[in-house]
Amino acid sequence: MNRNIVGILSILAISLVIGLPNTYAQNAVTGTVPFAFTVGGSDMPAGTYTISPASESVIAIRDRDTGKSVLSLVRHDWGVSKDSTPKMVFHKLGNKYFLSQVSCGYGSAPMELPTSKQERELARELRVARTGGQPETATIVATR
Repeated sequence: MNRNIVGILSILAISLVIGLPNTYAQNAVTGTVPFAFTVGGSDMPAGTYTISPASESVIAIRDRDTGKSVLSLVRHDWGVSKDSTPKMVFHKLGNKYFLSQVSCGYGSAPMELPTSKQERELARELRVARTGGQPETATIVATR
């Protein structure tokens, strides 16, 4: 397991060094998120966030108030129609929110974040609690 973590961190570091930061810096999304949320394994408080691509497959999510930041792998959803509105899309499971998609707007394809282990486990728990039914989910869009 430690080897996997070291490997992932190495790939992220290499992506940041090799990436084209000047090209990606133009496509940052800034928005105020009125609720706490989770990205990967990191809990982020409500606040104003700047999300910017660090490379083609990595984004940086930074809380402008506290300076706390986290990196996440993403995949581009090329099949979806391109939207010109910058936005952050969240999944809601129970009372927890999980960042699931970011669109930088400007005609760029949305970027999908991987489903975290915590999100999968919570979805499973909610399904069990509802005797096999789907958990209540909602998509929240935060734009600015």
